[in-house]
Amino acid sequence: MRWSVVATVSEPAPLVAAFVAACVVRGATEVHLYLDTPQPALEAALAGVPGCVLIRCDAAYWRALPEGRPWAPSDRQRYNLQSAYDNSRVDWLLHIDADEFLSRGGDVAAALAALPASCLVAQVPVVERVYLTAPDPDDIFDGVFRRPNPLPLQPQVDAIDGAVAPFLRQGMTGYPSSKAFFRTGRGLQTDIHSARNVTLADISPLQGWQLHHFDGLTLQSWIGKRQRVIAQQPGWRSFAPARCAQLQAIAAEGATQDEHAALYLSIKQLSPARAAALTALDLITPGDLDLRGDLARVFPAGGFDLSVAGFDGCEIRYLARRPQGWLARIAAGVRRRVRRMRRAG
Repeated sequence: MRWSVVATVSEPAPLVAAFVAACVVRGATEVHLYLDTPQPALEAALAGVPGCVLIRCDAAYWRALPEGRPWAPSDRQRYNLQSAYDNSRVDWLLHIDADEFLSRGGDVAAALAALPASCLVAQVPVVERVYLTAPDPDDIFDGVFRRPNPLPLQPQVDAIDGAVAPFLRQGMTGYPSSKAFFRTGRGLQTDIHSARNVTLADISPLQGWQLHHFDGLTLQSWIGKRQRVIAQQPGWRSFAPARCAQLQAIAAEGATQDEHAALYLSIKQLSPARAAALTALDLITPGDLDLRGDLARVFPAGGFDLSVAGFDGCEIRYLARRPQGWLARIAAGVRRRVRRMRRAG
């Protein structure tokens, strides 16, 4: 039973390298990376990794779409996922992001082989990184993991989270739902979390596995991602309540960097009492990752700085090369109008 991974990546090199290493160590036949922004140094580092397939999402790549490059990141993800699925040569395809990592122990292929033949989508539940103490400045992958709480527990969990409860959706700052493996060759209409042309009877959980989500590798990264959403997505005020509350706090007029940092830590860093209460509900797990070990196996020469300062510096340099949200929207609009005129003419 062979499986591969597909991801559209817009992240600095240390995270992407750790992501590729983790996929390879867990037995992925191939790792398809759609590079949303070219990174020559990263491409050079990944060129020697067997099974790592790099696809540059440059202007030539997006000419295949009548409307050109979609400005919404989620639309680019959907297009790349469907393309990888339609051309896949393995049995199963997993779609995740570069800040998401499968459990380390066990045999993924065996777990997939054990699924019923009727299963077309295998769901992997998510857990999200939180801290029990102040974040370790030397390790961007520091921390433990929080499980999404079942909805019947929501009033109890809200009482535990107190003032930060409005920023959380079932305990998550990201998403509480699953990501998915897709059985290939079945004509699925894939989507970011599942497929559009399946029924509940076609979906099964991948027993014993979970996806570890680092929603913001660092304080700066978490805040920066939300600032980019505000800049790139004019309709963000209509997002789900918890997501909107996070963005409103970041967008608040006059909010300082210190206030942003306090918000992040109040949500992500659990006090002893809060951690104990969530642990008693079985909502905290240590996880089973060894991402430094994965990196050492796949990249024995090293060279990736996993400190907070190193990652933040790398992200600043990387983001400086990316187009700003309003420029991306204008460029996408111009491309759409030009292509429509050409088709009409």
